[in-house]
Amino acid sequence: MKTIGNILIALTFVILSSNVFAQENATVYWVSFSDKNNNEYSIDNPEEFLSQRSLDRRTNQNIDIDISDLPVSKYYIDSLESLNITVRYTSKWMNGAAIQSTDSQLIDTIENYGFITSKRLIRNEVPIVKSGKEIEDNFFDYGFSDNQISMLNGHILHNNGYTGSGMLIAVLDAGFSSVPVLSTLQHLILNDKIIATKDFVKGGIVEYSKHSHGRNVLTIIAAKEEGRLIGSAPDADYILVRTEDAGSEQVIEEYNWLAGAEYADSLGVDVINVSLGYREYDNPEWTYDANEIDG
Repeated sequence: MKTIGNILIALTFVILSSNVFAQENATVYWVSFSDKNNNEYSIDNPEEFLSQRSLDRRTNQNIDIDISDLPVSKYYIDSLESLNITVRYTSKWMNGAAIQSTDSQLIDTIENYGFITSKRLIRNEVPIVKSGKEIEDNFFDYGFSDNQISMLNGHILHNNGYTGSGMLIAVLDAGFSSVPVLSTLQHLILNDKIIATKDFVKGGIVEYSKHSHGRNVLTIIAAKEEGRLIGSAPDADYILVRTEDAGSEQVIEEYNWLAGAEYADSLGVDVINVSLGYREYDNPEWTYDANEIDG
């Protein structure tokens, strides 16, 4: 006698082998079904579509089995496939399916079928990959940073002259070790583009011997070494502010940040970059509950 697990494995294999997403990069739509009528399963016999482990978990956690647990109606899936529509997969909880078809006119009219309540485009065809010539025409030679810049379309901004010039950016973090000696940040030093620094943890100006996280963040934004690393705003001016004590987790760091933000604002910054968050502290009494994280 086959177990439900074996049946599921067999079904998965059949689906993956026979239901060819021949157009792997095709346009895909999500359609929602009106109901789960004409269903071959019943919530009175959940063992037919849920494993014993799944049933046990529901029992242990007092979770009722309801209509949302029922698979989508096979009648609806068969109806779509009879129209030469490929059903990629279904969701029983959302009562819908991801579909694709080469017949655009059919897709346009799919909502006319009574069992379909809505249609949503969820994937366009993959855009044409930019050619090598387009890469060569970029304003900068990005080197190792090409992927991080291009995936956010930063190169388009740079190509149109938006490189951060005239902007003042404050970076609030835990430290900026070795900033003056990094080749990728030499332009900041040589051109006096670090306007000011302030350390709200120790007092005074920022020492470039503390934590490295702020330096890493600054490099992602401000680096400028052709063929090696280009940041998102390499021509901006910067203010470096240390507010985070990496050696401990104390509530004072929130107030350090507040003072740092006010300091940055007082200098007229356009953008404050923050890579910090506060929830758990060394003193458990200070740690926030989830319902206190309300923005």
